[in-house]
Amino acid sequence: MKRIISLLLLACIALSVLAGCESPEQKLEREVESVYFGVGPISFSDESVLTPDELGALKELKDLKEKAYRDKDIPALQKVKSDWDAFRAPIQTRISEIEAEARRIAEEAAQKAEEEAQVAIQKALEDAKSIADTLTAFSFGTFTLSISSRNHSIVYSYKYNIDVGNADMLKSSLETSTNLLASTFQLSVNALKDAGVSSPSVIVEYKDSNGNTIYSKEFK
Repeated sequence: MKRIISLLLLACIALSVLAGCESPEQKLEREVESVYFGVGPISFSDESVLTPDELGALKELKDLKEKAYRDKDIPALQKVKSDWDAFRAPIQTRISEIEAEARRIAEEAAQKAEEEAQVAIQKALEDAKSIADTLTAFSFGTFTLSISSRNHSIVYSYKYNIDVGNADMLKSSLETSTNLLASTFQLSVNALKDAGVSSPSVIVEYKDSNGNTIYSKEFK
């Protein structure tokens, strides 16, 4: 324990000696760097909103900061910081207001685009549901076809009402028949794209009587 206390005392003495040995030049250098870095970067996130006069004033502040640092002039650095704080505040407020307005416009545009997309999707659903009713009627109870939307996708969901037996064998047949109708489904996708729907698709899925997916494919 005495050894530890002795080592701590020696360390304290050594630090005191080192501090006392700091030359005036080293002390000045340290203080200059402290004030220099305290000023911080003289710049804005978006300088395109600045007027020519403001850009000129900004460049002048940058030059004065670097000159004061080279000259090791602490009062000059402190004045640059004071001037920079006063110069920055109203411009930063203006930039924040411009950015907020830009976000508002973007959000409104995105909302309008989504509303238009949903209108287009609902129209596509209405057009397709009449076909679904006809196909279901002609299936004589074998399956039920329901058509719904899922995000920006139109989903054709066939559900068998009977035992399909070997699902793996049926899967191959369903894949073939779905591919034969690929051009028809792709036309639906293209129509949604033309209506301005972002990343639309048509999903065709087949399920057994228990709701388990036998086969599905997405057209984009």
